[in-house]
Amino acid sequence: MKQPHPASLLAALAALLALGCASARGTAVRVVKELNPVATYEVNVMSATPRGPYLDARLVGTDFDLTLLFPASDLCARLVQAESALTWVPDGSFGAVRDDEGSKCSAVGVASLAAWRDRFPQRRVGPTFPRETARYRVIHRDEDAVLVRGRFPLAGLVKIPGGNDLVAVIPNSEACQAALARSESSLEFRDTGPVPYRLGSGDGSCPVQGFAIPPAVAAGPPGAP
Repeated sequence: MKQPHPASLLAALAALLALGCASARGTAVRVVKELNPVATYEVNVMSATPRGPYLDARLVGTDFDLTLLFPASDLCARLVQAESALTWVPDGSFGAVRDDEGSKCSAVGVASLAAWRDRFPQRRVGPTFPRETARYRVIHRDEDAVLVRGRFPLAGLVKIPGGNDLVAVIPNSEACQAALARSESSLEFRDTGPVPYRLGSGDGSCPVQGFAIPPAVAAGPPGAP
């Protein structure tokens, strides 16, 4: 059997050492599964939490791990339950889930923005982080989160439409109280890192956890199927 040339072994060792050093510095290249726009995914509902007019549900499957927001309708509440096995299918902006009988519930938002951003080809926005003014009002508050509705002009950077009228999910944390007490704040976007959007706190500690279509808009016009 032919033995590897010493020079080849040294080159391979150098490459491994370089990768290790990059990882230690936090600069290793991320390997991210991109969302296939025509694929379907078999998923399990890991959790489903009522959140005002929405159901906040984490769906996990092979190459799929997203927390999506669904309307809190009777149909969606029946389908999107913890431990349910469903199929995610491309539908609208956020996809939909269906069961074996063909019943379907369309997602109207996403509450895992870093995972959502990273499932699309990366779009670099330059050396500085873009900022815009977000304007909003509180529409729901619970123990874990606050929903605010208003204008979030940078949402389109992660392929979320409707930035002039969206609902944002904000942690009900001490760090976010100052921003929540106002009707407008600075909104910052980052194309890398665990927090794509930050809202209005001087130390950057108030993340935006999700965006969703407002409930009346998501439901469609009166009488719509």
